[in-house]
Amino acid sequence: MKKATNEKIDNMVDGPLDENLVVMLLNAIYFKGDWEYPFDKKDTDNRNFQLGDVEEKEIPFMKLEEKLMYLVDNEIQAVKLPYGKGEMSMTIILPNEQKNFDEIKTTLSADKWDELSSNFRSMRGTLLLPKFKLSYETELNGALEALGMADAFTDRADFSKMVEGDVSLAISKVKQKTYIDVNEEGTEAAAVTGIQMEAASGPPDAPFVMDVNRPFFIVITDEETGIILFMGFIANPEI
Repeated sequence: MKKATNEKIDNMVDGPLDENLVVMLLNAIYFKGDWEYPFDKKDTDNRNFQLGDVEEKEIPFMKLEEKLMYLVDNEIQAVKLPYGKGEMSMTIILPNEQKNFDEIKTTLSADKWDELSSNFRSMRGTLLLPKFKLSYETELNGALEALGMADAFTDRADFSKMVEGDVSLAISKVKQKTYIDVNEEGTEAAAVTGIQMEAASGPPDAPFVMDVNRPFFIVITDEETGIILFMGFIANPEI
């Protein structure tokens, strides 16, 4: 796992392990992409990022003046930053100041994402984007059960083809760790998902200006397939 994520994630499970643990499955993703249009380090300068209605912090902001895929409506601004030759991209989604961030988060459904993706237009403008690193860990049990995998976490689970003998298995825990680093050159990201299984008992005309000085969303996408590789909400950038 450490090698698979370029040493960005080196520990997935804290000991001691449960005595009923039978199987542990790990899936690792590593991504490193250089911007097609790199930010010039000499343009990076400290500015204020809004953490709340009154609280703010000073962090380094990168600056890019370029022709990019951009959209704006009455809820958000959004811009695509391509990697390499455009095979992949990071989309920055900035809710308008008067919008509730939690409300925007709940509306970012698959249908909403498809709608947004079809409305980008190529425009020249200026992007001010904070540098940040992100490290996050969460359990996915509840989300997977809500998606229809409820039986997999109970004694109704059927994983009989994975083991020999009379052992009954069920998933006890699904964890995910994520790491992402966004800087002038590009983005480095890694994620590991671990599954533990135990014996069961049970567009405007003028050039745009997008100042990302408040909480925002990021989405890293494979542009050829439309597959989302990473998605996150940045409320307090750390570097």
